[in-house]
Amino acid sequence: MAETTGRNVEDAVEASWKGIGEKDGEIGYNSLILENRRKKRLRANDDVENVRRGMCRCVCLVIDMSAPMDDASDPELRPSRGQCVLALCREFIRNFFEKNPISHLSIVITYDGIAERLTDLSGNVAKHLESLQRHITPIGEPSYQNALKECIKFLRATPAEASREIIMVTASLTTCDPDNIHDTIEELVQQNIKCSVIALAAEVRICQTLCQKSKGKHVVILHKQHLRESLMSHCVPPPSQLGAAVRMLPMGFPKFVAKNENNGEHISPCSCCDKITSKGYICPRCSSKSCYVPIECKTCGLQLVAPTDLARSYHHLCPVAQFKEKPLSSDKQACSGCGKPLAEDDYNVAYECPKCHDLFCFSCDTFIHETLHNCPSCD
Repeated sequence: MAETTGRNVEDAVEASWKGIGEKDGEIGYNSLILENRRKKRLRANDDVENVRRGMCRCVCLVIDMSAPMDDASDPELRPSRGQCVLALCREFIRNFFEKNPISHLSIVITYDGIAERLTDLSGNVAKHLESLQRHITPIGEPSYQNALKECIKFLRATPAEASREIIMVTASLTTCDPDNIHDTIEELVQQNIKCSVIALAAEVRICQTLCQKSKGKHVVILHKQHLRESLMSHCVPPPSQLGAAVRMLPMGFPKFVAKNENNGEHISPCSCCDKITSKGYICPRCSSKSCYVPIECKTCGLQLVAPTDLARSYHHLCPVAQFKEKPLSSDKQACSGCGKPLAEDDYNVAYECPKCHDLFCFSCDTFIHETLHNCPSCD
């Protein structure tokens, strides 16, 4: 089906014909599709700006699990708001650690006036995904203040070099707080914690105030795709604070060891979970063992990372330059990436690399900037 900007399923079906147009007796994409593609390319290239970004991020994902999340009448979010949000949050977690391999994430849910921490700050993707698999029944009202206080407890202890962020996904129009939430917002500002809110229902004044004072983003979603895009936009590291101090951050590359079948060595307790394991990562400073990386060594405090994680983080520091949109001069021109004729799919529009001047189709342009992170013709 052609790309559409419909608000719901019915609109998307009815508007499917809008993505098709006729030019010179041939069927092709009309200006609406090209405009949507331009917007997508601009969103994908937001990180091309020459700004300083933090590679180490400490992010707390707050999920509203109050009664409004159990609403199944919203045609945009099926089968219910809660199930749709949890599914997209699992997708967000995978994408987050793919683009931020040396960052840490924590998950907090709020319901019935309380806040519950599902996972601590860590880089263990499997643990975060497992916590969202448990059955959580939406009930009562959320407590934004209790959720923010729970996040402040462990974010205030993070290193000064790391960016402190809170991402809240909520559907409630009310909050049940035990005290003045404005005092908690001021504490967020003092701790240099940025809070962003993604609202599923409508804009709430206190959420707008929270985002404005903490310099975060406030978004009210239109449909499921908009919710996905709003969540995934937080995968890109934000610009660092201009006043933040710059200093060297010590890191260690641990050695992975497994059980020796001959003498059984390396069977020892793990420092992160206190379990007896036969394999793990050995800290180069104190020789203690951890189950996974990246992680902060529980014994000596050294940040343990894999060399491949640092290499993936480098993409945000030197992003691929945005390709220029260029009209085709010949129908026989082929994409330098996939080799398909450019006129076959892109309605006489190609995307030119500013360095090597090779032409690419829209799909290859998106793949280069979102996944590959380098031009195949240049590198």
